[in-house]
Amino acid sequence: MRICRVFFIALTILISLLSISLLPAATLYGDAESSVSFNIPDSREDDRYESLINPGNIMGLGDVMYSLDSTFKVEDNREGGSFTFWVSLEDVSGTAGTGNSLFALDIMRLIYNWDISDSLRLNLGRQGFLTGYGYGWNPMDLVNPVKDPSDPDRELKGVDSLSLLFDRGGAFQMGLFAAVSGEGLTRVEYNDLQGGVNMTFLMPFAELKFSGITGEEYGISGGFLADLFGAGIYGEAALRETSRAAVPVAAPGFLLEEGKDPVFSGLVGVEYVFPSELSVVAEYFYNGEGYDRKERKNYKEALTYFNDSNGAAEAEWYALFRPGYFGKHYMLLNLFYPVYNLWSEAYLTCIVSPDSGTLAIQPEWTILPTGSLEISLAWSGIYSYDDDLYGEAWFSPLQNTAVLKGVYHF
Repeated sequence: MRICRVFFIALTILISLLSISLLPAATLYGDAESSVSFNIPDSREDDRYESLINPGNIMGLGDVMYSLDSTFKVEDNREGGSFTFWVSLEDVSGTAGTGNSLFALDIMRLIYNWDISDSLRLNLGRQGFLTGYGYGWNPMDLVNPVKDPSDPDRELKGVDSLSLLFDRGGAFQMGLFAAVSGEGLTRVEYNDLQGGVNMTFLMPFAELKFSGITGEEYGISGGFLADLFGAGIYGEAALRETSRAAVPVAAPGFLLEEGKDPVFSGLVGVEYVFPSELSVVAEYFYNGEGYDRKERKNYKEALTYFNDSNGAAEAEWYALFRPGYFGKHYMLLNLFYPVYNLWSEAYLTCIVSPDSGTLAIQPEWTILPTGSLEISLAWSGIYSYDDDLYGEAWFSPLQNTAVLKGVYHF
């Protein structure tokens, strides 16, 4: 038996025993996902997966790759409070057939909640602060890691924080929090701490949200959701003191320059469900932290220089490549249609970045043979319709991938 299977089984048994012994009233649930990706290179040469962001194929891309991931969730809800623990285990072995296993274990949530009163709750631990209405992006979310617009339903890792939630009869909600900025910190300095507030106002046909953070840097944001003739109309906007993305500088220095000016980002979108049950989501996202053509060209020239002279750039340079956040303008169209007579669901997501000349297309067909099992076949393609704009597709080492995936919910 492969070591990865033994590890998964052992961890499942361990979490189950701990839940039963320490939290008799706890509920254990989660999902296990296994997928095989068939990458389709542009050529048959040995360097067919190499690009400026993947010199020497440092990503370890191969023709066939697999992943085996699982998420375990333990929740214990009692009178006066609750406990939540989510842990994810990801097999990042890489190319199929290597015979080696490498795992990434991550704590997604670890929260203790105390109900101080009917309207006041105290939360301590790693918790989620996702706020906003956008499907692909949430510019007004000032605390969480950014979403992946190609997989917006993926659960984000929580933030270590102490928060206080006040709920005034469903018409008004306010949360105050003190959080640790950064990820994986073993030592916390004062400038790693940030405080903030999230507020929600609920009205009969609309909803408003406001957020703010302060600390080493400040940020303010707001959003709205309204029901107009059966369509959900929403928008978000955020203003940050500086950009979180460093800017590549041109030759001869090839340096990374930290942002110095305030940066604005915004999103508008609409969601509508037709009588046929076809669901449509359309969004426009202005990413103030993205790069314009000059900055993307500087990035290309810097990576070319580093790869030619030293073999590879520093890791922070490769981290600047963020699909879905690399340019400044994005448009998204998502279609969903349930096919009940075939026990299936059909999805199609298209993302266009007009200023960087990039088009991403993701069709997916999911079969639901039982309530706990999903089997899906998907295609992921990213294309450049103007190479002179240096968009995501121009840098990407891979343009086309077919994915076969199975998910079991337990």
